[in-house]
Amino acid sequence: MYSSDELIEDSTEFDIVKLVISLFAEAIAQEEELAFTLGNGTTQPTGINTARTAGTITTIAAVGQDFDDIINLEYALPAKYSAGAVFMGNRKSMRELRKLKDTNGRYLWQEPVAVGQPATLHGYSYYQNQQLPDGHIYFGDFKRAYWIGDRGEMAVKVTQDSETAFTKDQTAIRVVERIAGAVIQGAALKVLTGF
Repeated sequence: MYSSDELIEDSTEFDIVKLVISLFAEAIAQEEELAFTLGNGTTQPTGINTARTAGTITTIAAVGQDFDDIINLEYALPAKYSAGAVFMGNRKSMRELRKLKDTNGRYLWQEPVAVGQPATLHGYSYYQNQQLPDGHIYFGDFKRAYWIGDRGEMAVKVTQDSETAFTKDQTAIRVVERIAGAVIQGAALKVLTGF
């Protein structure tokens, strides 16, 4: 991306280059979430939802759309993956889960105990992923199920030395990140559908 030198020089209230880099980082994070969730496995990493469709990750169908479905999901996961297990779903799924109550009418959803901590359901952390389809709730040890290969930190180059930038009084900002991802242990992750 190119920015005019004048814009950079005239921005006394904030650093334009830092703003552009942070916007790039935010956009890259959104694209990563999309690829790690829905990636096709050929020109993108294989996403967890793509692996589910292919049968690499076991699907459990909701039957009552109640807490019994969540218990069934938890117990479908082999015990050796339970210690690191978390829930993941989109905002709409989160809304439905927040409505679940026990037999005494108490909500099972627990708000975070501290800023920056995730909410919990039945003692397990819940993370939002807006790329997941409605009614899909994943449960498992994501660190063992899905590996992300990162070829180093995001690389940023800011220069005025390129011929195009120099002759047009521009500053070139280039951001590069090399990553990949794949389901490694499909048994470490289960998904509840139709909730």
